[in-house]
Amino acid sequence: MKMRKGFTFIEVIMVLVIMGILATQINFNMTTDFDTLDNEYGELKQNLNYTKQLNLNQNFFDGTDTGWIDNTDCFELINTKEYELNNGGTPLKSQNYDNKDFNIKLNSILTMKEETSGNNISKICFDNIGRPYKTNLNTANILTENIVLTLSTPNGDYNRTITIEKITGYIK
Repeated sequence: MKMRKGFTFIEVIMVLVIMGILATQINFNMTTDFDTLDNEYGELKQNLNYTKQLNLNQNFFDGTDTGWIDNTDCFELINTKEYELNNGGTPLKSQNYDNKDFNIKLNSILTMKEETSGNNISKICFDNIGRPYKTNLNTANILTENIVLTLSTPNGDYNRTITIEKITGYIK
């Protein structure tokens, strides 16, 4: 009798099927820094628009009341890994079933700076017509230059930017 050398077609197919199953399991278990960055970028942009929209929906301006500016919803950078949406320093509550504070912890690194001067900004508020302000709603604090928020991976390989335009408050 002659001895066979090599594998049968069925054996080769079975090995390929097993390797395919293992490859898909490895792929599903790996999330890259870029995926995390992309998800956090989408959530950050959504939360900025949400903060602006809350103020657009409120009709709280009263020229005779100097305290009206305390009733604004703001976006505040706590540190490079955390931000919150708040009203006068009190964190906003999410409107879904869990009613948690809008205090968001990040895996990525977030910075917020004025576009031209490069000055760091920690808080952005919007008035009832969507204009952005630094810190609080005082005419001296209205934005005179665009604000750039940069979200970066911890190792700095990838980054995404969001720009808040001066005067209009357009978020792009």
